[in-house]
Amino acid sequence: MTDIKTEPFSFASMQQAVPVHIPERQYISSHDGTSLAYYPFLSEKKTQANVILIHGGGAHSLAGYEHIAHTLQHEFHVNTFLLDLRGHGHSDGKKGDTPNITDVWQDISQIVDAVKQKHKGAVYLCGHSSGAGLLLNYLSWQEKREVDGYFFIAPEFGYQSDTARPDQIPFAAVQVWKFVLSAMTKGMLMSHSEAVRFHYPKWAVEQDPLLLTAITVKLSLALTPSAPKKTICENGSAICDVSRQRG
Repeated sequence: MTDIKTEPFSFASMQQAVPVHIPERQYISSHDGTSLAYYPFLSEKKTQANVILIHGGGAHSLAGYEHIAHTLQHEFHVNTFLLDLRGHGHSDGKKGDTPNITDVWQDISQIVDAVKQKHKGAVYLCGHSSGAGLLLNYLSWQEKREVDGYFFIAPEFGYQSDTARPDQIPFAAVQVWKFVLSAMTKGMLMSHSEAVRFHYPKWAVEQDPLLLTAITVKLSLALTPSAPKKTICENGSAICDVSRQRG
């Protein structure tokens, strides 16, 4: 029997969750014309807060995140927006890939702009797992949009963070040599080759064809902070880590 304290997350628990109402899928166009899908869970009561929730690599907005959004919407009266990253879910783009690292960060700016234009109140960015890693990269990007704060749920900040527990069950297998070759050739080789493979249960992939089993070197770099400790130290006041357990 798997120890739930060391497994990345429980697909069985998510499967047992009571279904919630999913709002109609919306789309925005990113800086390069890529169509990005998102789901607006809007509070029926007056709110002064908006949360943009970013899923982990290989996942998508409706891979369990709808339950978080529904709770924030109805119990805390917070507008919550679930975004499918490019190459994920119902967003356009080559599956599990990105033309450039900064394209993914530009996508975050587009959804922030869209929320600010339509809704009043504070705007917060929230990321789960490698989605938190993406936001930590975004936080250190000079061209980022200003928001009111960042929340990290079970963050995955990569090998430079030294946060993995010795007993932790790895969720992904990494082909390091592809990253090395890509770096040595300045991105000419292997950058768009699948290099990180996720250990989703076979039954989960069969039930949810939108789950991706792998992502490329380029996308992985967009999601993995190169200097997580430095970024956190420099921006600590803007960050709230809502879980110490990686997911």
